[in-house]
Amino acid sequence: MVKIINPHGFFHQVSFALASCVLLQHQHGVDAYQLLINDSSVDGASPFYQELHSILDENTSVVVGEMYQDYIYNANGTTRVGTHQGFAFNFDNSTQFNSNGIFFLDDGEINSMNDGSIIVSATGAWEKYQYGTMPNWKVLSTDYDAYYAAEILLVEPEKADAIDAIVDADEDTNENDSIMSFRVTSEGGYYTAIMNGQEGKQIGQVFQNPITFPNEDGNYDQNSSSVGINQGYSFNFPDDPHPMGNRQLLFGKDDKMIVFNEIVMHATGPYAKFIGSTLSEEVVSNDPNYVADITVAAPTSTPDTTGNDVYIREEGATYDFRITANGGFYDPIQSVNGEGKLEQIGERFQNPVYTYSGNRVGTNQGYAFIFPVTNFTREMTMGNRVFPLQNGTLNVFNEIIVKATGIYSEFTGGRFKEVIVSENPDFVSEITLIPPSVNQKEEDGDAEKEDNVESAEKEGDGNEGASMTSGGDSVLLTPTLFGLGVVLLQSMF
Repeated sequence: MVKIINPHGFFHQVSFALASCVLLQHQHGVDAYQLLINDSSVDGASPFYQELHSILDENTSVVVGEMYQDYIYNANGTTRVGTHQGFAFNFDNSTQFNSNGIFFLDDGEINSMNDGSIIVSATGAWEKYQYGTMPNWKVLSTDYDAYYAAEILLVEPEKADAIDAIVDADEDTNENDSIMSFRVTSEGGYYTAIMNGQEGKQIGQVFQNPITFPNEDGNYDQNSSSVGINQGYSFNFPDDPHPMGNRQLLFGKDDKMIVFNEIVMHATGPYAKFIGSTLSEEVVSNDPNYVADITVAAPTSTPDTTGNDVYIREEGATYDFRITANGGFYDPIQSVNGEGKLEQIGERFQNPVYTYSGNRVGTNQGYAFIFPVTNFTREMTMGNRVFPLQNGTLNVFNEIIVKATGIYSEFTGGRFKEVIVSENPDFVSEITLIPPSVNQKEEDGDAEKEDNVESAEKEGDGNEGASMTSGGDSVLLTPTLFGLGVVLLQSMF
């Protein structure tokens, strides 16, 4: 594992957060970031950094990830234009990380997953990169004692799709195979439990498991060689057998599938046909080794005609759902701070969901990490939540509805706005669903920024209930089809 010694005094794992400063430049018609760490700060303060620990007991903990905030500057390095914020989970294979990052810029925001493998959302001046990628972090300097510098290319989805077509033409695969099955096992893999030290209970896991394909008769041979790696993290919840988190399925050198909860967000090469589909995982064994069989089927372009109902907000309603901590589950996620003391850095939650008229229609379940507010950021928590509702499901990455099903399908690619209306005696918030067509209108001019300030005005600090309820000519482009595919097919950490 390569580590960077930051002059501000902390050790920074090489992951999605590589720097404390970012310079913005334009090169050969492709937008690029130049990241660097130096020994001074325009703001007179160090960037935020927090290790994520699995707390085994009062005296023992294991580092499993990190939280970070980085400064973003213009091309001349004279003006700060934003902040890069996120969290990542690390593995014994130091070449890959599972991360959730946001670029807060003075002219828009960029939400990305897994080192920019997929740009989940982009607003304002950066809207054209939505569903694109950040495929190449080009290192410009490795003088870690002074600074770290690298260019990050932002690739529009149309250009990435063109490269995808070239890649697929060279693949020796049967494109008609619309269903793929494979097995993952803990044997020969890596596993670390994420523990809550105060109560000595497991709340999640970080894992890296071998992948094998079935033989010609559909069975699995014990001696089959590994064809890939199933790598990720997840958090557990009461009375729910399905942990929530991010994973990436790595096949060979360049081919991969990025999965949020059970949704294929992004895939490359012969696996691109599975973008927008849902993984079905069946546990075969838990003892002596964990073994699970996974099946994924390529979505069809044929619209789902099962029922013609669509969601209609109640007459007179000023919001869509109300969430309350009363009758729910809440558990803080803790880590060890620089002084060796336990500190809350996030939360897990399950909360009842009610309509405007007071009828319970489902549950809000998820996890979130809490960051300090600094220049360009806003008071928000970052993470993953799912809404299993009576007539559909919402999967939400930060504030982005990455997939919606049932009567809520039209909200895929949209956002939701949450306003906290009470923190005592119970946490209560109101949720408004915003379809993607409205998103685009609101992103013109300064409308979105004003909206963000207003909606974040009372976002809470997570102490009382859950805050989320609670480049160049030779650049290699990594393809992505998720956003276009899901929105067109109407088919999520």
